[in-house]
Amino acid sequence: MRILITGGTGFLGGKMALELQNRDKEIILIKREQWDGSDKYSYLKTLLSDKKDTTFVHLSAIADMRICESDYELCNKVNIKQLASLLSFLSNSVVSNFIFASSMAVYGDTGNEVKSESDEAGFNSKYGESKLTGEKLLRDWSITNNKTVFAFRIANLYGYRADGRVHDKGVLSYLIKELLKGDSISIEISKNTHLSAKRDFINVDDCVDLLLRGVYFKEFIESHTLYEKRFNCFNIAKGQGDEISAIAIFLAQYLNFKGFINLKISDKVSNGVGSNAKTSEVFNWVVTHKLYDDLRGMVESYKLEI
Repeated sequence: MRILITGGTGFLGGKMALELQNRDKEIILIKREQWDGSDKYSYLKTLLSDKKDTTFVHLSAIADMRICESDYELCNKVNIKQLASLLSFLSNSVVSNFIFASSMAVYGDTGNEVKSESDEAGFNSKYGESKLTGEKLLRDWSITNNKTVFAFRIANLYGYRADGRVHDKGVLSYLIKELLKGDSISIEISKNTHLSAKRDFINVDDCVDLLLRGVYFKEFIESHTLYEKRFNCFNIAKGQGDEISAIAIFLAQYLNFKGFINLKISDKVSNGVGSNAKTSEVFNWVVTHKLYDDLRGMVESYKLEI
């Protein structure tokens, strides 16, 4: 089986490609210009002409929520229109299995709930909207074209990139870098509850482990009662949330931080926690990484980079 990956040079894609290379699998990283450039799909047409069974892993996206909010035209182009065009091209191809990186953002603010795949989506961001639209496109495509699709709703990723350095995006990296400066740091808290956001953090290695189970799903779940032969949706989540303020306090104590942690009242604080019960049952998947242990390692890695 051949595996094609878009977004293979990104944080998640780089780690997945590295793991597949370590397993001596046939993988091909597809650059954006090779499937959305001036010679649109000519490379893929040639590549897929040999009729070899192929799994397509689509990780390419505008994943920065701030960019999606400030430039929805770009978000819509990359996350929705380019996906729709790609699916149209792949309709009659040898691609039999499609892996899609969706997001827990499709649930919006989960409040005090832990959201499962059967819960109604309630996005509160352009990014979440774009990912839910992508899922709907894939559901229709899978049924119409008799393809297997796995849409994985991924929680907040953290960890190490393929080059061994700490991923420098996201709230955890922000907290560590700001605390290392030794001055002060601001944490938003809800004007209603006076609590900071509670987020579900998942290590990228645990995420890659599950994505690979999706690639080789026939070894894991083909006979499972919860497996659908067409469209499947699973959370990649820890199943519990950690408050941002509690993480900041832990890091401050670990670093012997002498500055100030400022709490700012905000009406934009939202929680995001997802259940992994269905995922764990179907794929026999468990979360192996512990957040606070990982945070200590990330701090020490950042110290070496300063």
